[in-house]
Amino acid sequence: MKILIISMPYTGHITPTFNLTKALLELDSSVDYLTSENWRDIVEKIGAGHIAYSDSDSLQITDIYNEVYNKALGIGNRYDAIIYDELFFLGKRLCEKLEIPAIRYFPCIAINRNLMRVMTHGHGFMGIFRFAIVRKMWTKKICRPLKLKISDWTVEVTDNPPDRNIVFVPEWFQPELESFPSDEYKFVGTSVYKDSYADIEIEKSNLPLIYMALGTIDNNKANLYNQCLEMFAGKEARLILAVGDKIDIGTLGEIPSNCTVYEYAPQKEILEKSDLFITHGGMNSIAESIQFGVPMLVAPMSNDQPINAKQIQRLGIGREIDILTLSADELWSNIISVTSDSMMKQNIRRYQLQASKNDGGRIAATYVLEEK
Repeated sequence: MKILIISMPYTGHITPTFNLTKALLELDSSVDYLTSENWRDIVEKIGAGHIAYSDSDSLQITDIYNEVYNKALGIGNRYDAIIYDELFFLGKRLCEKLEIPAIRYFPCIAINRNLMRVMTHGHGFMGIFRFAIVRKMWTKKICRPLKLKISDWTVEVTDNPPDRNIVFVPEWFQPELESFPSDEYKFVGTSVYKDSYADIEIEKSNLPLIYMALGTIDNNKANLYNQCLEMFAGKEARLILAVGDKIDIGTLGEIPSNCTVYEYAPQKEILEKSDLFITHGGMNSIAESIQFGVPMLVAPMSNDQPINAKQIQRLGIGREIDILTLSADELWSNIISVTSDSMMKQNIRRYQLQASKNDGGRIAATYVLEEK
């Protein structure tokens, strides 16, 4: 079976598919990715083909949709099926035009009307879509050049699903699970790609290790990072902080001896040795935290993150915080509270055990290859 995977150019949207691709290749299928150039090396290392669209840094998001659709339309008849990112809301229409099977994947929780409403009434990029006129104008800008009759992209996502949908979260994490028909949605569980480990040394210590990373998009928080570093100075704990490439580490001032700051840190290797993860609550980070049994302080910024934070609190594996309004003393109090919570540690270990028994990539691949 020849399969094309269409992924938008964001870490959390492509990495959950890597184990799916490995499993498909082991089951004698061939896989090509249509995604941005910066993913070529890892895609080819897995053994899949790579087809690039233009450098995403030079394109508006609306232009990316147009380029991906047109490129996929030109090559799509080479494939037996297309697996497309839920963020690429044109996927079903594309497959209908090509007359080939469509399979949508959610790298995050599955989205229905109510969850979409929650997301579009939050902060960040998705917040602009709370207004119908904005949704329709944005959708029109994408769809008019493609001659597609879609009036509202959010409705396309929630009300026009394909027959098959892969969701890279466990059923026990999915909110409003009952609203997703089991014959259309396959919850395959987390799928953390076990790539080769980076070379990083973390000194052994009896002090708790706190890891803080706020994702790769909305992480330009210099004032917040400075406050955290000042707060950790002299504390009986160690902090590893990943700040992203939008901040010059040299501008953060003096870094306390018990703190280490990276631009990008090897997250899985650090989590394996951590006692607490302060995270924005993206599903990729949550999946890795569960895999390594690390409780979380979740500081949601936008999109599905506030929903994820509430699920983490409900499951008793972490706590939601507003890191932008907490005082340094309040943040430290939360850190001490979570790292000393024996029940929370038991809960995260229980879910860690469940995740360790799950092979989300293999389950997803089997589902893709099923006869329909």
